Amino acid sequence: MLTNYVYKLRPNQTQYSKMSGWLDMLRSHYNWCLNDRITHYNQQFIQGNYCEIRTGSEVSPLTCYVSKNGATGNPWKDSKTDASGKTKNPRRSAGEIQITALPDLKTARPWYNGIDSTVLQQNVKRLDIAYKTSLKVEDSRNSKIGATLLLSPS
Repeated sequence: MLTNYVYKLRPNQTQYSKMSGWLDMLRSHYNWCLNDRITHYNQQFIQGNYCEIRTGSEVSPLTCYVSKNGATGNPWKDSKTDASGKTKNPRRSAGEIQITALPDLKTARPWYNGIDSTVLQQNVKRLDIAYKTSLKVEDSRNSKIGATLLLSPS
């Protein structure tokens, strides 16, 4: 038998301000990762062979994303072999790319050290599920990708 417990938090003013800061950082991180994916989607599927439609500059690794995974970062992981000796797929998904970039985020922005790494990873995984679901629904409707995924302060 599974049992769930529900607790109501009653934080004092300092706890409230700290939790509010955490939520702001998580919202900012979620929206940045979402923007990364939407930008990559636009460059890959909407703009075609051009990095920027206005100037007509062609795709090159110096100016555009070249990974087809949907996120900036290293798309490759160490290749490993399975039991039969075949090489496993060494490419990372967009969520895996963004999760592996979290240590760099904490180095570049030390205030993210106040948030546990598991929470940041779950934030990216939640985005991954929402993005894939939205992409299926939005593609079938032919509307703008990601408009419904953006988190705003409540």
